[in-house]
Amino acid sequence: MRVFYAIEFEDKVKRYLKNVQDIIKTTTYSGNYTHYTNFHLTIKYVGNIYNGEYEELTAIMDDVCKNIEPFSIRIGDLGAFHKKNSSILWVGITSGKQKLKSLFKELEKEIVESGFEAENRKYRPHITLGKKIVFNNGAISDDLPYFDEPIECSKLTLFQSHRVDGVLTYTPLYQKSFSKGVA
Repeated sequence: MRVFYAIEFEDKVKRYLKNVQDIIKTTTYSGNYTHYTNFHLTIKYVGNIYNGEYEELTAIMDDVCKNIEPFSIRIGDLGAFHKKNSSILWVGITSGKQKLKSLFKELEKEIVESGFEAENRKYRPHITLGKKIVFNNGAISDDLPYFDEPIECSKLTLFQSHRVDGVLTYTPLYQKSFSKGVA
């Protein structure tokens, strides 16, 4: 079973991301776009887990989340990771990056101490809109809408990444609220 830790979004955030995605699609030839139900903000990719490791990962979540205060982020930057002839297109974090990086570091520390692999690249918080995006000659519109509300981050979710009827699906397996400073 392949799993990762992430912040799950409310529908209003997903609707905004879908709207941006639809505008961008008009400037591309092709791409593998993130499905509406799969929009999330990855904190830590774990990978394949085996017998007994699920319980260990949920225990790590319980331990880490009790030491994290709920926080908010803002989104807005549009960017891409370029690979050969295509790109991974994403929406970036405009505020709250440090809180996300701290959460990543806490999870990473606990996970590595438990024998799981460390991340081999720098953590760059972002929300993936699509992969293998091939742009046509047109530029991305400057008229993309802004999401000008803070996004509350009050819990962490452990997701399973799997295919259901051939469709990539992220299924929540376990959630834990951030509880430091919460009465």
